[in-house]
Amino acid sequence: MSNVAIMEPGEPERRNNNALTPLAMLNRAMETGASMEVLEKFMSLHERWEAGNARKAFDTAISEAKAEIPPIVKNAKGHNDKRYANFAAIAGVVDPILSKHGLSYRFRTAQTDKISVTCILSHRDGHSEESSLSGPADTSGSKNAIQAIGSTNATWRRAVIEAMAAKPAKVLTCPTETMIGGNTSAPIVKPAK
Repeated sequence: MSNVAIMEPGEPERRNNNALTPLAMLNRAMETGASMEVLEKFMSLHERWEAGNARKAFDTAISEAKAEIPPIVKNAKGHNDKRYANFAAIAGVVDPILSKHGLSYRFRTAQTDKISVTCILSHRDGHSEESSLSGPADTSGSKNAIQAIGSTNATWRRAVIEAMAAKPAKVLTCPTETMIGGNTSAPIVKPAK
């Protein structure tokens, strides 16, 4: 009788002690003196197995986090009087929820004739996904060259993290006491519907 056990998809935590994982197969191959070619194949299989499990964990975490993230208030006004959620409002809402689910994000920027901002959303198990936005420097209003770059960078950071992890920002109206700490410039936290 074989020691191979069938595992249910999406349930890597409920592993049977008799389940033969790629790492267990690699160990057995090493114990029996398998060739380097066979060991490399088992190592490759193990890496694909781990990457697949990490992707599944990422997908589960992002799904659960997005279900908890409430709408974010548009708490700032641009020079054109249009309201938007500044990065502090977005981060103040999404950061603790993402962290609770083992997720974190960081940004990579690049500048050529355009300014590019890439958000890397990562899970503690090793899987990450990226989303990028690029565009020219925001020269609207009376910005100097440095301010134009900073404005585009800030706009792309807000947009890309909102696209990857947050619900769209909304202009929400409710009494001041429902805002975090009673601060009228802080994000309004409302339960997601």
